[in-house]
Amino acid sequence: MKGHICIGTRTNCICSCEVTYGNLSDVRQAPRLLEQINGKFNVKEVSADKAYNAYKIFQIIEEMKATPYIPFLSSRNPKKETSPKIWYDMYQHFQNHREDFMKHYHRRSNVETVFAMVKLRLGEFLKCKNYEAQRCELLMKFIVHNITVLIQEIFENDLDVEFRDHLKAFLNSNGTLCSS
Repeated sequence: MKGHICIGTRTNCICSCEVTYGNLSDVRQAPRLLEQINGKFNVKEVSADKAYNAYKIFQIIEEMKATPYIPFLSSRNPKKETSPKIWYDMYQHFQNHREDFMKHYHRRSNVETVFAMVKLRLGEFLKCKNYEAQRCELLMKFIVHNITVLIQEIFENDLDVEFRDHLKAFLNSNGTLCSS
């Protein structure tokens, strides 16, 4: 199994995810992940590793009105006349302002932090045997991770979050779950 995720780099919250067989490439999942967050979050930048350096991904990020910080492979040399503008512009930024580019790019290391957090808190192995059960188990680990991140943000930022009204809809008077 493989989890493909987009995260918020400040909170380490998982904003979108896909779970696939372990041999499927990350770059093929990226368009769906980006489309899932488009319009739901105020995305200003997208940082990803070299494997994601593809026209289609740059175009999706541009449509989101965000800036892609994806390093270029040495074999790539976009030409102004034939390349999409965003791809060429970011290549120029990558070549001419490498230090600034890398400062933005290195936010992508937070995704490795999120995977480490999930594995440390919830274990790195899946217990279920079949594909669909393993897929659900990994998705549940991502949900639990987000809940722990939410709790952490509540305490670190002294947020006043009122859950009681929402809980009343799910609990009956003696505190047991209601079915609906």
